[in-house]
Amino acid sequence: LRELAGPALNELHVEKIDPTDEQVMRLRQANAVDLQLYEYYNSSFWRAWGAEGGDISLSADLQQIRSLNERLETRCDTNEKIAVQNEIDGVSDGCPLRMVMGNQMYTRMLKKSKNWPSGFDQ
Repeated sequence: LRELAGPALNELHVEKIDPTDEQVMRLRQANAVDLQLYEYYNSSFWRAWGAEGGDISLSADLQQIRSLNERLETRCDTNEKIAVQNEIDGVSDGCPLRMVMGNQMYTRMLKKSKNWPSGFDQ
């Protein structure tokens, strides 16, 4: 479950503005295939969720993920600068470098590193 932990990266804190009815209609038309895919996979997820026991059966796992996320957020709030140096030095304490940098910058850094697997250049 540790692999699933992690707060949302690069959250934008902007004022939410709801689209007009006309904009909603145009967005639905422009994204018709995306909406169908979302509806299909959303319903299949909830079917699988129910088949596995849903909230009752999986609540311990969910609580563990939430707890890991909270610990990670606390570490990232208090240790960002320490985390960068620690990860460069190979120490795993603090906030993971990928969370300080964000996905795009971290991916670029990985691609330039000697640890990037061959054949995954693009």
